[in-house]
Amino acid sequence: MAKCQNNVNVLYFPKEVGNYMHEESTTVKSYHHGNLKPVLIESALTLLREKGVAELSLREIAKKSGVSHAAPYRHFKNKAELLATIIEHEFDKFSDMLQKIQNKFPEDPVKQLTESGAAYVLYCVKNPDMAQLMFGGSINPQDTNSDFRKASQVALKNLIRIIRNGKQKNIFKDRKSLNLALASWSSMHGLAMLIVAGQVRVAWDTEEQLYQLSTLICSTILTGILKH
Repeated sequence: MAKCQNNVNVLYFPKEVGNYMHEESTTVKSYHHGNLKPVLIESALTLLREKGVAELSLREIAKKSGVSHAAPYRHFKNKAELLATIIEHEFDKFSDMLQKIQNKFPEDPVKQLTESGAAYVLYCVKNPDMAQLMFGGSINPQDTNSDFRKASQVALKNLIRIIRNGKQKNIFKDRKSLNLALASWSSMHGLAMLIVAGQVRVAWDTEEQLYQLSTLICSTILTGILKH
């Protein structure tokens, strides 16, 4: 398997989970007047995966896109604004992913939650630089024209919808939906960050093993650790 910069195995989604989140093409498309912005974003995503946030620049993105160095500034006033747009783009993908999972298991909120948790962990481990960009707090939305916090709230609302679905079916505890959603999200996020940081020394040599670990942790969240 390939290695990322922090020596964490770069894993690929198991087929079932991977279908939930559409992968962006790494091929830069030709553009015409009016559609340069999506080409720049696609180039930025490719460079972000290849080099990380620190090495990303508007000049490099312009070169990757085959345009002049000044061209990106017609759409982004600086690097921070470009990164904010990318964050918004990725949160939109998270929302789509959660919706696809809900649609696939409409009558099974437990499956909805465990599949969502596993897909989240797999995404973060596969894209550690992107995860750090999205959740590291390095970009202030007030410094840009992109309020990605709205996109992140949409993703959270999708998770809350899963929780409410489970409560309506008398499967989840009758507690505040936001609190239950945050408990689930923070637990899976913590697992992902521990793995990315190399702090979890368990057997996950394949994507299937990581998937199994993620669903196990999510199941533990659902059942709790108290002996009943």
